Amino acid sequence: MEDELPDHVRDYKLETTFPKKREIVHIYDDPDAPPSSQRRLECWKSDKRPIGRGGQGQVFLQTCTSGSRHYTHRAVKIIPLQDGGGRRRYIRELETIVKFSHDKYSKYFVKSLGWYEKKDSLCIAMEYVPTGDLQTYLRDHPALPEDDSRQITSQVLRGLAIMHGEGFAHRDIKPQNVLIQQRPTPTEPGSWWVKLSDFGISKRLEAATSGASTVIGTVEYMSPELFDQDRLLDINYPAADMWALGVMTFWILTKSRIFPSQRHFFQWLV
Repeated sequence: MEDELPDHVRDYKLETTFPKKREIVHIYDDPDAPPSSQRRLECWKSDKRPIGRGGQGQVFLQTCTSGSRHYTHRAVKIIPLQDGGGRRRYIRELETIVKFSHDKYSKYFVKSLGWYEKKDSLCIAMEYVPTGDLQTYLRDHPALPEDDSRQITSQVLRGLAIMHGEGFAHRDIKPQNVLIQQRPTPTEPGSWWVKLSDFGISKRLEAATSGASTVIGTVEYMSPELFDQDRLLDINYPAADMWALGVMTFWILTKSRIFPSQRHFFQWLV
């Protein structure tokens, strides 16, 4: 897979060994140390059970046991690479993650901490956001008031504006892919901070109209044109992102769907 990678994605690859089951060791050259110095080791231990799923892979919490300079925990998505098509698809995910992991984008996107391969799997390390995602939060809380919803929507909208401006579409906007970096407290009401995550089906816009396409995404949040097989090579994906954001906004305000079921949606569609 590595031969197919753009240079900036290859630079994010972590040199990695696996001394024991569920143990991961990354090996770094210290840029501030002389050439004769020993390389730095960063050791991680993975939990046995996944903490979630995202974009065709399971997500595991890993804890640093020694050597990390910045993080004590991270979330690692492990994606099976079963064929050439799967590899090409996740090269695209890596490219998007690396692109939006620069510090200038950190307010709006979950940051990647690098990636590595293990057997036939791609492992993507991301910053760990312990407060979870918007879907899980609203499962246990009432619908949000308008001011709170406006804060969340405006932050997601800003993230999408950045993606679209850089020539990318997310293509899977939904509450599960909005992670909560900070939520309101009694002393700081209305202090929401959310970030976009999971770029598993994101797409460069110049590539969106070339090659074969299939319907990909979460049905409840997909715009009508995505169900038209004759239009799949001529879809405005940024507009489809905006449709999904509208559906999500309605849900966080009301905790109900615009269309109660897929049947109602398809009846409206025809």
